[in-house]
Amino acid sequence: MDWVALLKNQQEDFIYRLKSEHFLSHRFKGVFGESFVVNKNKAIPLIQSSEKLAEKLQETLDNHDNQLTENIFKNKLIKYCVNLSFGDLLVEVNPEQHFLDDFLILALKDNHNFRIIVKLVIADSANIADFADVKWFFTPEEVKSNQIVLCAFSGEDLTLNKSQYKIIFAGFLPTYTLNISKRQNRFTFSFSHLLYMGGLKFYLTSYLDQKYDYLKQASLHNNHGDYLSAIYCYDQVLKNNSIDYKVYLLRAIAKWKIGSQQGALADLNQAIIIYPKYDLAYHWRGYIKYKIQSYQEAIFDYTEEIKINPLSIYAYYRRALCYEKTNSLLKAFEDYSQVLILNNNLYQGFYNRGNIRYELGDKEGALEDYRKALQLNPSLAKAYYNLAIIYNDLGEINQAIYNYKSAINLVPNYVKAYYNLAIIYVDLGKYRQAIIHYDKACELDNEFIQAKYNKQFLLEYLRQEKQNKYNPEYNQNSEGKSKFKKPEQFTPEITSDLLPEKEHHQDEKKIVVNNDIIKVQKENNFDKISIDPWNTKPR
Repeated sequence: MDWVALLKNQQEDFIYRLKSEHFLSHRFKGVFGESFVVNKNKAIPLIQSSEKLAEKLQETLDNHDNQLTENIFKNKLIKYCVNLSFGDLLVEVNPEQHFLDDFLILALKDNHNFRIIVKLVIADSANIADFADVKWFFTPEEVKSNQIVLCAFSGEDLTLNKSQYKIIFAGFLPTYTLNISKRQNRFTFSFSHLLYMGGLKFYLTSYLDQKYDYLKQASLHNNHGDYLSAIYCYDQVLKNNSIDYKVYLLRAIAKWKIGSQQGALADLNQAIIIYPKYDLAYHWRGYIKYKIQSYQEAIFDYTEEIKINPLSIYAYYRRALCYEKTNSLLKAFEDYSQVLILNNNLYQGFYNRGNIRYELGDKEGALEDYRKALQLNPSLAKAYYNLAIIYNDLGEINQAIYNYKSAINLVPNYVKAYYNLAIIYVDLGKYRQAIIHYDKACELDNEFIQAKYNKQFLLEYLRQEKQNKYNPEYNQNSEGKSKFKKPEQFTPEITSDLLPEKEHHQDEKKIVVNNDIIKVQKENNFDKISIDPWNTKPR
């Protein structure tokens, strides 16, 4: 026999005893009881607090409601009885929003997303024997927004002048067992529809144990890269609680890991619908929008995240990356500056702001930011590389050579550094050194056609120079030497995602052939660094 069938049998027994008023009365806190008797002494504090609250509320109400105090008192009385049996598990949620309602909302202390809606029906004591007429009504929205409906009953009016108050817990029902159709206007429950109230504590603790078990399993699956199994675990949690926005986020991350962009976005959208102030959901949605190149939508999400959490470093950081993609360099500069105000130990912030300064023409400012980035991370080869390019632009050739060599010492296969050094050695007339560096670039990248072309061009030039040297008609100012065109160096590295695994995304080389002269088609000029604190790279 499953637990539902067992509780239904117990409910039938409860209904039989209810007709003869043989209840299991509540006696001790934390122990279940079917009925609760609250005497006047215990009710007075509830009445007094209800009267004070009603006075405050009536000051803001257009129409003074004489029943307001009694309505507040009824909810407080139900909460009091719930606390006697389930106070270790349940807590009231947003009570200030339900003072005027005929229900109250409870939640698990360990999971505020698991909601219980409680409604009280008051029947005339003269008709108490006819329990078939007692009905509880819930709207589809109330059922959809909560995980449990809990029904309470009193056989007499709960006015403020009584000597005692009697409450009976009629039963409960998990909402996942109900089918919600679009045409359904309301749900109607009687005693016979409900499960025996004595099983509620077991159900709640079982849910918590099961949820934590599934979440623990999901975490293990994620750690092993088994994201499909993790998604299955999240599915099981959401079956019992369809408004757990945190689980939607976790499932979205797992879906992103397997490359399901639309599935991840759907879960993030749902998380935001359930909890519009969920900053992490905005961050992740912005991250995915950035990855699929929907930069304006990503900017919107990061802006929403910043509204919720103005101290979110990564929101400013990633929004800056989006601004760069849309060529809004000043806005990107402002966001990187804000990142560094919040955390001036973030070398990526200095590095990327240095890139922006270079693009805006502030080479001295770029030098300053690259140096600060290297103070924080002396292993950042890209910063040395970019420093070399700026020093070369400024005519400080020795500094340029030093920084190119520093980049190569850190990254021995730094092809572009070898290539640019070769160009500098050509300018200095150190042709042998230039050829050595062209050779190294070609060795590291066998498809580096521009380096091969430059090397062959230089060798041909040197051969012609050697021949002309013994030609009495050779003139140093003749156009023979002027035919040597200085190759174009690589420009500074551009922003790319630097993930926690320290993986770099390298742009594919695009080569065009134009009139037998081969050039590397330039794309972006700087390698920028993108922080990914939550390891979001898909498999």
